[in-house]
Amino acid sequence: MAYLVTKAKEVIGVEAIQIALEDFSTEHPNLNIKMTDTKDGYVRFEGDQIVLLKGDFFSLDEEKTGGKMDAIWDRASMVAIPVEMREEYVQVMGKLISPGGRILLVTLERRGEEDAMKNGPPFSLPEDIVRGLYENQDWVESMIMIQQTDHFEKHPEDRERFAGLTQLMETVFLIQAKK
Repeated sequence: MAYLVTKAKEVIGVEAIQIALEDFSTEHPNLNIKMTDTKDGYVRFEGDQIVLLKGDFFSLDEEKTGGKMDAIWDRASMVAIPVEMREEYVQVMGKLISPGGRILLVTLERRGEEDAMKNGPPFSLPEDIVRGLYENQDWVESMIMIQQTDHFEKHPEDRERFAGLTQLMETVFLIQAKK
């Protein structure tokens, strides 16, 4: 997010865990992020070109974010929620994205022993499931996979943490909203 601040007019981040926002604020003192208030069930942290909200993603709307977003970066958020919440998650994304906006969605797919594939978070989110969730939405213009890599190739030390998996595929999708 710190990088995005250098490229965007304003960055809005959403997190359910306050300590993560506090740590981010401490790690990036140049952004001058301070907790400002609590409103509509969200704790607000504001800084230079950045607003961080601590609260429930599923109750977000454009009023709470200050409007719709031209771009959304979902860095493995969708794989952190239980399977039964995925459709609701996509509905919220549809409410937040501007017409013509783009979503960069990063997912993980577990491959290996059956029991290890069921564990989470991160929960496995294969391409066919992602496509089933997004491609039939009336607000989605297009969806393409732009990259797929095996996480273990870059981080072999994580194999122990994910025992029973032969691959942990990180897939990046670009979702374009209709204008």
